[in-house]
Amino acid sequence: MGLARNSALNLAGAAVPIAVTLVTVPFYLSVIGIERYGVLSIAWLLLGYFGLFDLGLGRAAAQRIAGLAHASPAARSDVFWTALWLNLVLGLVGAAVLVPVGHLAFGAMEGLSGALAEETRAAVPWLAASLPVATVSGLLAGALQGRERFVALNVIGSLGTILGSVSPLLVAVHYGADLRWLIAAALASRLLTSCLLFVSCRRCVPVEVPSLPRWPLVRDLLCFGGWVSVSSVIGPLLASFDRLLIGVMVSAAAVTHYVVPFALVSRVQVLPHSLAGALFPLFASRPAGEMDRVKLKALRGLTLLMTPAVLAGLLVVEPFLIVWLGAELADVSAPVAHILLLGLWMNAAARIPHASLQGSGRPDLVAKAHLGELVPYMGVLVPAIHAFGVTGAALAWTMRSAADAAILFLLDGTLKPAMRLLAFPAALVACATVTVVSLPLDSAERWLVLAIIDALAVVWWTVNLLVEAGFVSIAPKTRFDMIDGRFEFITLTCRKPE
Repeated sequence: MGLARNSALNLAGAAVPIAVTLVTVPFYLSVIGIERYGVLSIAWLLLGYFGLFDLGLGRAAAQRIAGLAHASPAARSDVFWTALWLNLVLGLVGAAVLVPVGHLAFGAMEGLSGALAEETRAAVPWLAASLPVATVSGLLAGALQGRERFVALNVIGSLGTILGSVSPLLVAVHYGADLRWLIAAALASRLLTSCLLFVSCRRCVPVEVPSLPRWPLVRDLLCFGGWVSVSSVIGPLLASFDRLLIGVMVSAAAVTHYVVPFALVSRVQVLPHSLAGALFPLFASRPAGEMDRVKLKALRGLTLLMTPAVLAGLLVVEPFLIVWLGAELADVSAPVAHILLLGLWMNAAARIPHASLQGSGRPDLVAKAHLGELVPYMGVLVPAIHAFGVTGAALAWTMRSAADAAILFLLDGTLKPAMRLLAFPAALVACATVTVVSLPLDSAERWLVLAIIDALAVVWWTVNLLVEAGFVSIAPKTRFDMIDGRFEFITLTCRKPE
């Protein structure tokens, strides 16, 4: 019940920011223009990537505080203050590094006009000032997650996201679209959010009077967080480096053609994020053996949610883009959105072993997996962008997501049952993606094939829902087994639920 409740709270907390984004993006494009919006997207990308200077301490603090659920408040407070001081110092160091790197990154972008280039350079110090605030906010959010205070975490997080989206737009409307003031407005919103998070931590951890760092805790936190920080370096690089390469290899406007559909379709990630966020403190506070059944049950439930969501997205995203942003932009962005939806479905499944490995104290395995993916991904991404532009970037990202999911399931020891569970819905989503990419919107064949795929999906979803409810059982020795290469019929037995 606690897991379902916390997942629902996380999902509800993500709903309002999604609505705000859908409303504000067209206004941003209208008020500040496509080129400036592309530059602003790169700014947020740099800020997110420099979150690596957190060194994984937010995640480490969440894991340690969750493990101290039944310890004294003083023990949790010591972890909190030790992590906070470390986090603040590291954030200030990161801000100093961000200034020259930001100038280099923006200076390498193609097609920036002289006035916009100067404006961008002047905005870099404001972006750097945002970094310590962002890293401290991550630590505070991690402390609340470790205490499973998901109501406070989601209410404050949603408020912060809304303010961060709306305040720069209001500044642009009333005072002009200067990037310096847009980023400064977002910084003010982050400061307010951090203050609210600290007040909540003070009550929920609870936080006692400030104390100096405890050196044994420093070692433990940095040991855990060091591996998380490797993922913090490689993860954003794997997930977002495509945008930097598009800006360098194509143009700033092409970044917008990629970022806008990515931002739209990635909203389906609220489902796996909500579940993984609720699972993490459970993995951290309970023995691994107790969670084996929970992992597969969570994966089945997540697949039952994600598959219809992604199939529905494949149906409506292109018409929505035409209505939302116009036919010209939609013509370039729709194939990107279609391919990314397939990758997001695969990425969602990987959230379960990712949370399991980190929560159970093995962040090193996640980090090593990401390190191993880096070079092959770059080897695919660069020629894909060169050959197919933004569509090639989406294809490379999706291929990497599939490989990442397989590797994490293997490391978690659940690859074989996960493949059995995911094989059929994966085939449905892949066929639907190929259909919408290869056939035009007004093609009758497109809608016929999609109708068949959706009908099969409804049957699959209904049977699995009946199994979950206990009305149907599946004979364990009679199945379609992709691992062992056998094809057998599934036997369904109707029964009353216990």
